[in-house]
Amino acid sequence: MAEINKVFQSIRVRESGSSNLSLRDGQVVSGRIMKFFPDQKAMVRIGQQQVVAQLSANLQANQNYLMQVNQTSPYIHLQVVSEEVVRTPNDAARALLEATGQQAGRQQQMMLAGFIRDQLPVTQQNVSNLLQLAQLGSDNSDAVLREMLSRNFPLTEQTFRAVDQRINQPMSFNQTVSQMQSQLAQNASLTNEQAQLSLYLNAVNGRGQSNQQIMAHLTHQILTEIGRGSETTFQLLQKAGVISSQVSYNQWSNTWTSWAQTNQVSFQLGNNGLQTQNVNLPFNISAQGLQDGLANLANNQLAGGERSQKLLARFIYQLSSLQGADRLNFLANFSQSSVFNQVQNNLPPAQQQMMQQVAQMLQQNQVSSLQQLLSSEQGEQLIRNLTQMLSTQVEQQQFRALNVWQTVFNQPTSSTNMAQVMQQLQSFMHLTQNEAIIRAQDYPTMQTLLSTVSGQVVQSEPFQQMNQMLQGIHLSLQDSSREWMQFSAHFPKEMFGLNEDLWMDFEGQKQSDGSIHPKNCRVMFYLSLPNLKDTVIDMHVKYGDVSLSIFHESPQVLSPLVHSMESMLNLNLDQKGYDLQSIEVKPLKEEIIESISNSEVEQAQTAYKGVDFRV
Repeated sequence: MAEINKVFQSIRVRESGSSNLSLRDGQVVSGRIMKFFPDQKAMVRIGQQQVVAQLSANLQANQNYLMQVNQTSPYIHLQVVSEEVVRTPNDAARALLEATGQQAGRQQQMMLAGFIRDQLPVTQQNVSNLLQLAQLGSDNSDAVLREMLSRNFPLTEQTFRAVDQRINQPMSFNQTVSQMQSQLAQNASLTNEQAQLSLYLNAVNGRGQSNQQIMAHLTHQILTEIGRGSETTFQLLQKAGVISSQVSYNQWSNTWTSWAQTNQVSFQLGNNGLQTQNVNLPFNISAQGLQDGLANLANNQLAGGERSQKLLARFIYQLSSLQGADRLNFLANFSQSSVFNQVQNNLPPAQQQMMQQVAQMLQQNQVSSLQQLLSSEQGEQLIRNLTQMLSTQVEQQQFRALNVWQTVFNQPTSSTNMAQVMQQLQSFMHLTQNEAIIRAQDYPTMQTLLSTVSGQVVQSEPFQQMNQMLQGIHLSLQDSSREWMQFSAHFPKEMFGLNEDLWMDFEGQKQSDGSIHPKNCRVMFYLSLPNLKDTVIDMHVKYGDVSLSIFHESPQVLSPLVHSMESMLNLNLDQKGYDLQSIEVKPLKEEIIESISNSEVEQAQTAYKGVDFRV
């Protein structure tokens, strides 16, 4: 990963083409007084930028000083940290250490000097954390801390270990999973956490699982939930139509308990997953019926979760009484929303047409005609179908369970079909979601299971390594005030039929919900393909315009293949609302040996163009 990280950073620098100044609140920089102007103003150079500043200290022309950014918006304020002249980055680091009262060795001082020189967001407040983290014993703590600073990760030991794992100690998913499965198989007593972790691991390591193994895991999950009186899986299967909605939880619980006792059900955990007796399950539950029911349930779920469910419930309720301007306004507005469109698309074709009629009547305020339509047999059936759709929407705990079982049934594929590849990526991210986001008792995150199970096995090291790997995947910007976010991910090669694990680097405009804007972003892929070998794809998206740069060790060989597929790519992007602007094939070797300037990396991310500075 160290080599991959270097390639990614080098490409990001060379392709950015940006020399705009980027500063953050509290950051210390070295600024040079170029010349004085009247009214105590001066020209100050920071990096490659020159700005006009208001002087509030007795400084000398043509000298560098250590300054602190006190404000970045609406204009930038700078304050002199030390009136001592700094001639070199090492002088700047020494002045910063004196100002903060910190002690540092020669290597650490040189590290700080490099950070200040490259305009990484070093502050008086984070110097102490940087010095402590630099002593944690990483093979390359400088690179780890640069990554943490440039991406604004929290400066904690946990984050440092995760980034260090990702950059300097890359592991093969398959090898680590095999070590964990071997440890689990050696345990004398089986816990629910161990069974669930085995299920998750088999879903991501590319082996796939037999229907018998999947049903053994389902059986163990159901019996565990019944033991603690939980209804998550019971409610999920009812909404999926796998069991009748007429079955009560007491019937469900008693039937399963009696069945387990009668058949003396037991479980064994081996290297390939969970096994139990091959007997028919209660309520005629089968693997195919389960897979089909969950797939249909997933297809009927509304994007937006609880918010969309509340809007649909309000729409159904207010259709029953069309009196009042407020109700009519809501109904008319809802009929133009994306939720309405999704609801309409999930209905049978005949009722899709009726929903279109409802929308038109609402827009044209044809209340009497709409009342007549809804009172007809077809209108009443529409309301029943909408109510049925609402009843099959899952709650947060059930949604987590749905994602888990769908991921289990999504067998790994080496297909080049983009829809299948994206489904695999989505399944992996669902299964390994950050435990800070998901709090689910019955279907905990993989990180939660790893933490629990590592204390139940003899050799805990592979479990801890996998936990650090997942933490590295889910690291992203923590500063919610910034409009630009970044995200790095590492996916197991077995899921996609690759030679090596898949690495991806995301960055882009941050949306209100915390996601990256799909029309203003940048994505880099590192692929080791069976035939093409090492390939890096750098995709820029700006207002929906797509530019692709493909890096390969033999661009002259790859270029004809790429351009032969350009028309098809253009058509597919157009169908998704994107416009392909360019495709370039470039040599990868130059990127590997290219020296990296982290200051340029940082500058490429967020630009401030104001010129009103105060020193």
